[in-house]
Amino acid sequence: MFVTRWTFDWLAAKGWLKSFNMLHIFRHLPHVNFLGVWKIAFAISWALIIAGMVSFVNRGGLDVGKGKVYGIDFTGGDTVTMSFVQRVDADKLRNALNAAGLSESYIQYQRSLSGGSEVLSVKLPEGAADKVVPDLQKSFPEAQFKAIGTERVGAVVGKELLKQALWAVAASLIAIMIYVGFPVLANFRTDSAR
Repeated sequence: MFVTRWTFDWLAAKGWLKSFNMLHIFRHLPHVNFLGVWKIAFAISWALIIAGMVSFVNRGGLDVGKGKVYGIDFTGGDTVTMSFVQRVDADKLRNALNAAGLSESYIQYQRSLSGGSEVLSVKLPEGAADKVVPDLQKSFPEAQFKAIGTERVGAVVGKELLKQALWAVAASLIAIMIYVGFPVLANFRTDSAR
């Protein structure tokens, strides 16, 4: 906003910008009353914000670092990446993991952007990766699962990541407030007398 304002002021001072009509997009609809529907827009915005907050709380968001809303990056856990020959339905995989006592798992098939082969990524509670691969190999021998990567995030590291993420969110909110509020505080206006 600051750079844009400065650029327009500079172009006007040089005489290169005589006029700038912002409503050229709505030339065919010149009588749209945008401010007349502000109450509806305000209500819809707050309804979406409240719905997001309710969803966050219902998924355990207030239980910082432990709720369902937090992934293994924040709670700690394992991610196993496996190659396979035959794709197995995610519901069958989930049932096999539930039978093994790992109901808190996240199953996702992924393909790299470079167009490589598809892999299976399973996110699990901490320490469960060593048990899962043999169980899935035994339950689905036709798939020929083979572990190609394992990542472990400890609960201590997860809490540190959560702390850093919360600080980053707070810093970005402050930066946005400064960025939006700076032109108001500095009282920037184009001088029409130039």
